[in-house]
Amino acid sequence: MTNPIIKVLTNENLFKFILSKVVDLNKAGSWRRQYSHWNSLEDLVENKHFGLIFDKLKIKKHFSICNSSLHQFVKDVPNIDVFNYFYIKKRHLFLDSQLIYSAIENGSLDIFTILFNQSYPCSLFQNNYTNIVKLLNTVWQRSKYEIYFYLINLFNGTTDSFGFRQKAIDLFNLENIKKHPNSIRTVLDRAPSWFLSKLFEETKGLPMESVVLTVDLEVIQRFMPILEVDKYHFTEFSSIGYHLFNIEKVDYNLIHVIQYVMVNFYSIHLDFEDLAKKVITKLKAACKSLDIQPSEFPYYLSKINSLESNFLLIESIIYLLRVSNLFDGLEESLLKHLGLILQSDPYSSLYVSYITHCISQSYTFNLVCRYGTLKHLNAALQLVDFDNISPREAIESAILNSNTTIIQTLIELYQSEILKIVSTSHSFRINERSMYLISYLLEKDPFIELPQSSLVILDKSLLPYLVSMNVLVPRILEPLNLPAIALTASRNGLTNIVSLLMVELPEIFTPTLLSQMFKESLAGQHEELSKYLVSSQLWISYQELTIPCQFIGKLGYIDQFQLVAEQMTPHTLELTMKKAIEHGRLELIQYLISNNYQKSLSSEDKMNIIRFGHKHIAESYLDEFKYDDQYIVESIFEDQVEIYQLLFDQLSIEKKSYVLQRLFSKLIETKTIDRNKHHFIILYAICNGAIII
Repeated sequence: MTNPIIKVLTNENLFKFILSKVVDLNKAGSWRRQYSHWNSLEDLVENKHFGLIFDKLKIKKHFSICNSSLHQFVKDVPNIDVFNYFYIKKRHLFLDSQLIYSAIENGSLDIFTILFNQSYPCSLFQNNYTNIVKLLNTVWQRSKYEIYFYLINLFNGTTDSFGFRQKAIDLFNLENIKKHPNSIRTVLDRAPSWFLSKLFEETKGLPMESVVLTVDLEVIQRFMPILEVDKYHFTEFSSIGYHLFNIEKVDYNLIHVIQYVMVNFYSIHLDFEDLAKKVITKLKAACKSLDIQPSEFPYYLSKINSLESNFLLIESIIYLLRVSNLFDGLEESLLKHLGLILQSDPYSSLYVSYITHCISQSYTFNLVCRYGTLKHLNAALQLVDFDNISPREAIESAILNSNTTIIQTLIELYQSEILKIVSTSHSFRINERSMYLISYLLEKDPFIELPQSSLVILDKSLLPYLVSMNVLVPRILEPLNLPAIALTASRNGLTNIVSLLMVELPEIFTPTLLSQMFKESLAGQHEELSKYLVSSQLWISYQELTIPCQFIGKLGYIDQFQLVAEQMTPHTLELTMKKAIEHGRLELIQYLISNNYQKSLSSEDKMNIIRFGHKHIAESYLDEFKYDDQYIVESIFEDQVEIYQLLFDQLSIEKKSYVLQRLFSKLIETKTIDRNKHHFIILYAICNGAIII
């Protein structure tokens, strides 16, 4: 029998498989064997093995801890979770009061708070004035501002022995800013208002470089007016520029700061050759870092800027770019992006002002007409030479983008030439973009001769634009679907178009079309158009007054009724009265009766007054109700309690009792009594003694 060991050794594949498993087993425990010699906290902290400290505590592996290593651990531990776990397991070792100062060196407010508030196994801080001042001095000197303002709030405003002048000097120290770039921001965010007020008083005359190096625009804007830097002290400018333009990280924050510093420090200097070289270098780096093409940089500058002094910035930037020959085709780049700038940048009118000085006035002006606002146009108008401007190109540019505000201004500007421009233009067309201009021209002269080329493209697809812009003239209507225009105009309440069609082309208005138009007008609640349609002589000539009478009755228009009164038939009068009662138009009802269009209210009219609950009409014609009990009964069945009370109160006591008994009996007999609907009459009858319980 062959030995199994021999089989394994002679089988290459099996031998490799077993060997790999042995290697895996060795690896599984290697981390413990590898770090077994790390058996002191001092070595672990010195080599930054804070994760290993956590693991050893978790698996209960012993390591030695001395007081100095405990201090070093508190100073260096980067993770609050590691500290918390260590503190829970080894809290009995935290006995030295100097551990609070080690926590200050660490800078973590969480770690400091835990040790500062410790009560077991002993308190690490003795609360007296001397200790408080010493603690505050140390915290401020170490630039641990979060801890400092935590203590300031805790001690109710007690401050250290350093004056605020010394605090300001420490805060604005250049080395401090390089080491703690967010320190000034932390002070602004954390300090109480009284502290900031005192600090600001002591910052006057301090160097500006430290503030600029924060690359924090809000901090710079906040401190710059206080520092009162002498703008004419070029040495200080050079120092600021040197530090600012040597910042390695290029992002939008840095670009904002460069803009602000250039505007407020350098724009007053005529000679900035040295600065130009630094700016150009930084702009190149910005283009590369922000992944944009150099030719697009002027657009980005304008887009991201939010400074009111934007003109000075743009003047400085463009001057530097032009004199340095950095960007080939700069003018083309500016014009290429001007349209986007005009639409996105609230300060772009200043941009327009400057480039109008530098570049083709006509081309710039046309771009403003196409993309700009009235603000941009006003900026350009103050600078351009009108001899170099083509009114035709400007107007056509505005039409291209449907820029109605600009078109309106150009019409006023070129009022004497506008008609000539339009009538001789080969590119002018009647379409949705030119509707505003067409509307203006037709308003001035309804029979204006538009260029024939513009009429060629006029088709049904433009009807919505024509109607919505109130643009119709008789000589361009012939090829169109006129009934469709009339209905569309009625649907949109365009009285002027309907009027124009009725005057110019009355033959298209059949009774059917008029009825459809009236229904569209009523559905859209266009009262002005509805009144006009009622007043139209076309209704009278057709003697088709059914729909107008319904409109008159519904809205109670006495003036419109008078227009068609002579053509009224008994049927249309009855219909008018019926609609007036339905909608409670008392004045029209009184007019019809007082002028003998109807002698009095019919039985059906009175029933409708009750049915629709118009108490004010019943009050006006009370005498016509009080002699007939059926109206009292009807008011109950229609659940019109107010009208019931009005009619019932007119009866004598004997009549009331009789009516109530008869009414109640009728309700019972017809099995229509509904306690929810008729509960009032039942209670009323009981209270008046008509029903004995």
